[in-house]
Amino acid sequence: RCGGDPDLLNEIVQIYRDSWQESLGELKAALVAGSASDARRIAHTMKGTADTLGGLRVHALASGIETLAASGK
Repeated sequence: RCGGDPDLLNEIVQIYRDSWQESLGELKAALVAGSASDARRIAHTMKGTADTLGGLRVHALASGIETLAASGK
C-alpha cells in the first residue's frame, strides 16, 4: 500500500484517524434521525477507507451497517 512509502501511509492513517470521530458522529446522527440513505452512504465511505488501509474489522462492521441501512433496517 502507498507504493511502499511509510511516510505517506502514516500521513493517510493520521488523516483517517482524525476524521474517524466525525464520521462516527455523523453515522450516529443519521441512525437516530432514521435516515437510512445517509447511514448507508457514511458506512460505505468508512468501509472503503478501512479497506484501503487494511482495516479488516472496521471494513466488516461498516459493511454490515451499510447492508442493514440499504435494506431499511
